[in-house]
Amino acid sequence: MTPTEITSAPLQDQALLCLAADWQGQGHELAIAIVISTWGSSPRQVGSLMLIRQDMQISGSVSGGCIEGAVIDAALTALQQGKGQRLDFGIADETAWQVGLSCGGQISVLVLPVSQAGLPADTLQGLAAQVTCRQPVRFTVDMNTASLTSTTDMLVRQDRSWRDEAQGLFHFIQPPPPRLIVIGAVHI
Repeated sequence: MTPTEITSAPLQDQALLCLAADWQGQGHELAIAIVISTWGSSPRQVGSLMLIRQDMQISGSVSGGCIEGAVIDAALTALQQGKGQRLDFGIADETAWQVGLSCGGQISVLVLPVSQAGLPADTLQGLAAQVTCRQPVRFTVDMNTASLTSTTDMLVRQDRSWRDEAQGLFHFIQPPPPRLIVIGAVHI
């Protein structure tokens, strides 16, 4: 008997990095929105992704629908201006009801255009290659400038994305999805 390997479909956010690289490779302009912090009620975790193309095609989600409209507007602006921005939403914010965040939570999203000033295209292609090779994906973003930094978090042993408020950095970390290997051919 030989072992049979059962692999699940890539985790949604990992698949989104590959889709973003494909879109960019096809010549589309796009921005990537990343959840950088949540508090209280939030349907998506830190590190969740949403892709927004210049032709308004989207994939993924940052809040399950509550703030996507505002994020899309910010992404289109980021594409026009060539630089990203941080968006903060909360119930105390007077726009919370307008964007649909009436559940009492807070969420911060970083919008990065795929550009030299945001997430460079060659870096995106490299990240997609890492996903394909089942390697951990890591990059660091300066939250003040909404651009990648050369600062790395390799010394910090984390298995998920996290925000370093003191340094003004967001560390995007995505380990490869777990793999299940089933051996044997009997009912037990």
